[in-house]
Parts: sequence; C-alpha cells; structure tokens
Amino acid sequence: MSLKVDADSLRQEILAATEFREKFLDRLDDLIRRSYGRFYRVDRKPGSPVTENHGYEYQSVMLPTLVYDNPRCKIRAARPDMTDAFGMTTMGDMAQGLELFLNRWSEDSNVAQPLSDMAVDFMFAHMVALVTIGNQPGYQGVEMTPQQPYIIRIAPQHFILDPAAMTWNPMQSNGPRYMGHMWIADKDDLVDDPDYNSDVIEKLSVDADVEVYLAERKHLSIPSRNEIVAWDIWVPEMNELSDAPEYNGTIYTVAVANTPAGTSKKAYMIRDPRPAYAPPWGPYVMHGSMKVMNSPYPLSPLAATAEQWEELNAHTTAAAENAAGFKKFAYGEKSNTADMETIKHASNGDVILLDDTDKIGQMEIGGTSEAEYKFVSFSRERLNRVSGLSDAYRGETSGVTATEASIADTGVKARIGGIKRQFRMAVATIFKTAAWYGFYGEDFSASLGEEGKRLGVSEFQGGIEGGREHFNFFDLSLSIDPLSMEHTDQAMFQRRVQLAFETVSSLSQVMSQTPWIKWREPVRTLFQSLNVGDADDWIDFQKLAEAQSNALMQQANPGAAQQQMESQAARVASASSPRLPGDRANIPSSMTGRAHIALARESGGMNAEVFGS
Repeated sequence: MSLKVDADSLRQEILAATEFREKFLDRLDDLIRRSYGRFYRVDRKPGSPVTENHGYEYQSVMLPTLVYDNPRCKIRAARPDMTDAFGMTTMGDMAQGLELFLNRWSEDSNVAQPLSDMAVDFMFAHMVALVTIGNQPGYQGVEMTPQQPYIIRIAPQHFILDPAAMTWNPMQSNGPRYMGHMWIADKDDLVDDPDYNSDVIEKLSVDADVEVYLAERKHLSIPSRNEIVAWDIWVPEMNELSDAPEYNGTIYTVAVANTPAGTSKKAYMIRDPRPAYAPPWGPYVMHGSMKVMNSPYPLSPLAATAEQWEELNAHTTAAAENAAGFKKFAYGEKSNTADMETIKHASNGDVILLDDTDKIGQMEIGGTSEAEYKFVSFSRERLNRVSGLSDAYRGETSGVTATEASIADTGVKARIGGIKRQFRMAVATIFKTAAWYGFYGEDFSASLGEEGKRLGVSEFQGGIEGGREHFNFFDLSLSIDPLSMEHTDQAMFQRRVQLAFETVSSLSQVMSQTPWIKWREPVRTLFQSLNVGDADDWIDFQKLAEAQSNALMQQANPGAAQQQMESQAARVASASSPRLPGDRANIPSSMTGRAHIALARESGGMNAEVFGS
C-alpha cells in the first residue's frame, strides 16, 4: 500500500516527523549558546558562565580539517570505451567532461562556503544539503540560459524525514518513505507565480507561523512581511507522473491556514504534485559523524561529549570562584596595634621595626584545593581523550618522548580521520547528485577553461539524448580528492612541492623511454596525493607523447627520426577535432531534445505548531 499523499495525510506525517526530530534537537540551542559564551549576544547568554569553552575550541581545530578549500572530484567510467549511436562520444568522454565541469563549478561557485556552514551543523547535530539546479550567473536575459548545480544549506530544525526509518538513505533497506523541508516566502510572490495555485494561497494567513520557522523572530522587532510558511515533501515511491530515468519520486507542496472559525488549521496543496528531477537517493543529502543503531539521526561529536563538557565547565567554574575568594593576610594580637599599623602601611622593599615578631603571623584562606585542581585536570584529560583533541593536535608539546608522541598522534589521527571521512562521504554524495543533474540535463553547458583545453575538452554539454540514451549514470564512479579540502601549512607545502619537483625531474628521462606506461594517471595521482596542484600544470603530456614516439622511431630506424618530426606538425594540423560530449552537429533534430525541469522551492523548516490545533 502506497503512502497517503493528500494534504491532510501529509500534514499528519509532518506532525509526527517534527515531533520525532525535536527529540534529537531539544538541547541543541543550549550547545550553541555555550559555544559562543556570554559576550557574543547580550539577550541570548548561556545559562551559566563558560569557563571551559570546548565547543569553540573543537570548532576552531576541526573546521579547517573538514573543509578549508574547494573540493575536487575524480570521475571514472566502468565502460569507458562504450560509444554513442554514432561512434563519436564515449562514456570515458562523458566521465572526463563531468569531472572537469564539476571541478570548474566547485571553484567558480566557491563550494567551500556552504560546506563550511554545513560542517558546523555536522559538529553540533547533523548536516542537510539540498542539491538543486538553477541558472548560471551572468546570463540574465538570455533565452537559453545554461544551468548549474546549487548547494543550499538546510538548517537541521527545518528538515524532516520518516520517523519509522532506520537510516536517512532512501535507497537502503528501512530507509525513509519521505523527506522534506520547510521554506518561507512572500505571499504576493506566490500569488503571482504561475506554478502555484493563487486561489488556495489567498486563503493562507500571513505571518502566522514565521516564529515557528525561525524561533529567533520572537526576539526581534521585525515588522510584518506578509510571509507564509510551507513544506516541500519528496516521496520516492510515487513515480506515476514520469518514467524517465532522470525523474525519481514526486514532490508535494503543503501549507496550512486557520479555518474561518479560527479553532483549527486546514492543510492545502498549494502547488500541483510534480515529478522530482532528482537521483534515486533524492535531492537531499543528510549526514553526520556517527551512525546510531536503528536511528535515522546520527550522533554529533559535540552532542556525544556534551555531558563531559558540562561537568568540566562546572568544576572549572567552581575552581575559578574559589580562586577568586583566596585571601592571604597577616595577623597579630589585639594589643599589638602599633605593629599591625606598621605592617599595614609597609611597602615592598621597606625595612620596618616591630616590637614583638612572635605575636605576628600570616594566614591563607579560600582558594582552590589540590584535590579540586586534580579533578579538573582529570576531567579535562577525559574530555580530550573522548573528543580526540590531544595537546599535539592543538599544536602544543607535552614533554613526552618522540615515540610516545608518535603513538598518541597515530591514535588521534585515526579518530579524527574517521570524522573527516564521514564528512568527505557527504561531500561525495553532494557532488554525485550534482553529477546526476549534469549527466541528464541538456541545459548544462560550460567552458572548461585551460584545464579542459589541455585534455582536448574545451566545453561540456550534458544530456543523454541524441544517440546516448543507452548511457547509464551508474556506470560512473565518483570520489573526492581527500587532500583538496584540507588546510596545508606553509612548511608542509614547501616540502611537498620540493618532493614533486624531485620526483618529476628523476622520472623525466624514464617517461620518454617507456611509452608502454600510461604516465598521465600515475603522475596525476602522485600530485593529488601531495596536494600541490594538477600534474598538467607541470608536464605537457602531448609533448611527452611526441618524445616517446621519437624515441621509438630512433630505436627502430635512426634515419627516420627527422622525417617523423617533420611530418608530425602536418598531421596535428590536419587532424579533426574530437567530438565533444553533447555535440549535436549532423544529428537529426528528431533525435535531440531538451529536458523540461520543474523545480521545487529551495529554502527553509518547521515545527509541529504550524499544523497543530
């Protein structure tokens, strides 16, 4: 039996999913306020002094290791020699064009910026990305505007999924039967939008639920903006509207309004259901640091250590208060007032004469006890051990031996490496979703710049029509270069560049004498592992091929080498340009087409009160 997808049934699903989500995010606001302390915002201070700000420290250390620069991907085809119906474009060409397109898009769109925002969500709760498509900037007014992917951060408080699921991935067993997010928009804009049902939208009350969408609105003096709140719900099992491979599931847009009596709320479908132009795993990417058994919501590092962080903060606060009450003073007998006055007014370095020193002493009261100090140290070491923030990872030296430091560093790197891997998997899914849009969308086209020219692919054109209908997206594999996103200090970068230069210099003669080895791939892999740039910026592989050809010619016929060199230029000049992915020249118009894409609105989340009585 299929999921009920009428407006009232979806409202009930949203209520259940929202209530379930809030069980995981109930203490999130406390974590956030503790991480920014008492001097960031005067009206939203944490409940107690933050003397041990583990949240800030964890972010400042981990954020540059998760995402520091724009990621780069690598795409490979399982059957790179498969050609289109005309024998001109291969799956290998398609994979190479997609790889260059996504890497160029990553740089031009500064993908690191939204990824940085989502990395903070990743550390506090879980990250949610909506990967959609839109017009490329700079083409306003152009009739055929090229498209590109867009990454939109969805706040964890604005995202829901099926509470009966055991994983967020709808392609896995026991995955969610629906996912969705809340968005907010001006009512007048929706009334004027032909994609929306203006008669229904006129029934909705403005500004009724904006504080549910953003709780901070109740703390702000913002005038009425005539906004309404709605949900986009993606249901993957509903595929009746389209059987095309680039469409998976259906998107439903639901909003609520007070009934005329004002006693309850009624749900409306404010837009016709539409097929989702999205991959089978959907337009959303949800990910977290650690999987919790049989739960779709992951466990974040700061939530997992929150109790230890809270305990350490309580003890350091108590120790600070005790230290502030520490007093050290002199005392004497009441009858010895003259000596007391002399001591009271003495300055450092003075020589004073006292009548009776045996009747004068000093006393200390208050302060931090040794036991309290030891427990604070124990609590801090325990928190560091669980969170992985060792002194070495902070850049501090602990005085241990080199062997001990190496062993400890290996353990910390393994733990931190696991967290980095989880975030990199999320980024890979984001790029895989973007690749899906580029693979099927004929509106996807872009110049590939110098890197594309070096590889003979100056422009990318997406789409699988026109002889490429048999191409399968799942023949492609995508991975993220693990070092492309991380911060590299200057000394490390210098060592890597020096190693790359020495390696290329030592291999240069070997490469020209061994044409049977495909040198481009191993050299590119070497450069990626060193994270010093692209091998094509260092090596002209076309000239390397010429040198290899001349070396073979010299070995086979020493006298023919000169003739080979003279004729090579003529062959290059007369060679036809390779057919680029998406080239429609000389293909009958009946075999070409253009994808018609209906997009959901992209923004926003909601709580149960929106649909409540």
